[in-house]
Amino acid sequence: MLHKTDRLFAAATLFFLSALMAPSQAADTSQGSRLYAKHCVRCHGANGSATFPGVPDFRRSNNLFKSDQVLVQTVLNGSGMMPAFNGILEEKDILDVIAYLRMISQR
Repeated sequence: MLHKTDRLFAAATLFFLSALMAPSQAADTSQGSRLYAKHCVRCHGANGSATFPGVPDFRRSNNLFKSDQVLVQTVLNGSGMMPAFNGILEEKDILDVIAYLRMISQR
């Protein structure tokens, strides 16, 4: 049996995690699709499958479980083989791409 504080902690944890994992609000998946085709498809593939070893496969939704802010920073600053898109894409653009990827990963 859970104590009242344990239940409150569990509820707060679930609320916090759901806020982190929620799809981007006010994101434009159509714009995300266009930006993905222009900037990302060469390495990440047309359907989100990696075209190079070591590149994340976005068909597996667990690659998108990070918070929007972590993913935005990764895209802005680059990571591993991925170049930085700071100065190329705005945060809103990246959020649109993230929303698009989360949408196609659920198919």
